[in-house]
Amino acid sequence: MDDESSLVAPPATLLLPLGPPMTRVAQLLGERLPTVAEGPDDGTAPTRRGPLAALVLISTETPFEDVRELLSTLPDRALPRRTRLWIAVDANCGESMLAELDAYLDAPTAPEADAVVLLPAAESAAVAAAVEAWVWLRHDAPSGALADLRDDGGACRFAAIAAVAPSSPPRDSTAETRPPAAAGEHARLLLNGELDAWAETSRNQARERAESVVADTGQALTAAALAPTIPAASAEHIAAARNALGSQTLAGLQAAEQFCREVAAESAGTATAPELQQASVDLVGADTAVHVEESRTGIAARIGRRKRLAAAAAQRSAAATRWVERYTEHVARSARAEFARDLGTNLAEAVRVEAAQQEEKAAAARQEASAAWLREATAAAAAIQPPAELDPAGLSRAWGRAAPLVRHHLLVPAGWLASAATEPPDGTPAVAVSEGPGLGSPLAAAILMGLPLRALRLRR
Repeated sequence: MDDESSLVAPPATLLLPLGPPMTRVAQLLGERLPTVAEGPDDGTAPTRRGPLAALVLISTETPFEDVRELLSTLPDRALPRRTRLWIAVDANCGESMLAELDAYLDAPTAPEADAVVLLPAAESAAVAAAVEAWVWLRHDAPSGALADLRDDGGACRFAAIAAVAPSSPPRDSTAETRPPAAAGEHARLLLNGELDAWAETSRNQARERAESVVADTGQALTAAALAPTIPAASAEHIAAARNALGSQTLAGLQAAEQFCREVAAESAGTATAPELQQASVDLVGADTAVHVEESRTGIAARIGRRKRLAAAAAQRSAAATRWVERYTEHVARSARAEFARDLGTNLAEAVRVEAAQQEEKAAAARQEASAAWLREATAAAAAIQPPAELDPAGLSRAWGRAAPLVRHHLLVPAGWLASAATEPPDGTPAVAVSEGPGLGSPLAAAILMGLPLRALRLRR
């Protein structure tokens, strides 16, 4: 397989069909190539500037007089300069039509035709594919490259082409893949259980500490003594929670990571911290009132002390109860959030690794699918035969090894070529692979060019 550079998009083509079969072909070509409509019957040209190609399509059993009449009107159409003229003929038109056409084109008054192209006697779609392939492959070639070449007085203006439309290359569906709405729900449930378990453990530890703090009445409580201590999850805890998720798909890991972010965000800046702060202030005030009352001396201090101490102690007890509850819940929520944040960091790395592995597998699958498609498409291109072949007896011996050969082509949409090289099996023709900007679907074609009429043999 020979990789060639990208093709140039063809110019607008003026289609001039003769006969109902070629009219249907022209309709199909209008959907595949940039075309311009034929001018009105007064012989005026299409309104267009710039390069143009004119393509006469001759159906089977079209009288040569119709062909002569159409070709004779071309000079009067005022076509743009450098307009290329191709005459495409159904292979079933026969040798007599080709002989009359060859003789007519040699006349001084005939229009300059770049080539006479034999098309396969096939369904309209196959004929349209052949014409489309011809336009893509030949519009950028030197004008008159075939017609100006002669062999023993005969112009080498004849060519033959056939084409098929292989299936489209495999598309990259990675971006279109979306996990189902419930993907990762199981992972979120498992993770929520792990976070709840850690929050419960932290709650119990916090309650134990809080009750120990308020039970110590030997010294006055301070804000520093009441500051919350958030237990940090160890690496073992994080690993255990990660293992509890088991084997998860990428969607499951992504859902778990997202859940961790949500938990951490919901717990940040909640109303628990202000409530705990107020409860701490109330407890410090109530505890201070008890210690102040106990430290008072003198006769006046003794009067009613028992009643005042009972009231202060009751107030401290109520404040301590509120603070223990606020403290316990704050620590539990904060510990859950910190655990979720640390676990989310761990899961983010797991997501990155899993995504990289999946992309590697997907890239390998895409490459294999592309290579398999390319093997099939090049095999299809190599098997095509044009509707005519070279008759060596009709060609001068001077050609030698330079005699025209059938060339096989595979045209693919721009931006797509398999990265893996694919060689045809031994004994099969080489296939030139080219990309076409604006090409809607791939084309495989076989083309034979540069033959004089007497060296042209129609396939039967």
